[in-house]
Amino acid sequence: MKIILALTISLFMISCKDVIDDRLIIENNSNLDIYVSSSDEYHDSNYVYVNYNPKNDPGNLKISANSSKNFDFIVGAWDRYATNGDTVAFYFFDAKLIENGNWDSIRINYDVLTRMDFTYSDLKNQNWKIVFEN
Repeated sequence: MKIILALTISLFMISCKDVIDDRLIIENNSNLDIYVSSSDEYHDSNYVYVNYNPKNDPGNLKISANSSKNFDFIVGAWDRYATNGDTVAFYFFDAKLIENGNWDSIRINYDVLTRMDFTYSDLKNQNWKIVFEN
């Protein structure tokens, strides 16, 4: 029984290893704590095309002032973006606004610090680093 359990745990750990692609680094060179969210629904408009509130995932989406963090994507997503020539929009928000504001209001009123749009090629040429400065 112990052998079966150990084998099951080992297989689970190996299969989870390649689920997340974390090569993208977001560097926050500002004095603000920020939240970052992304969307592959690229539209040239003043509307936030992100359906989930970044406040719900601060462990992954919040970046402290003057620090950096890996930004996770599902393995294979970048390959799909490269193949389709897609653009990914990255939205940067003031953490205080996200934590104290109404998400629907933030989206509708486009309360973003900035939005940066990148293709696969853009990020590859930047060595998989996005730098936020405010």
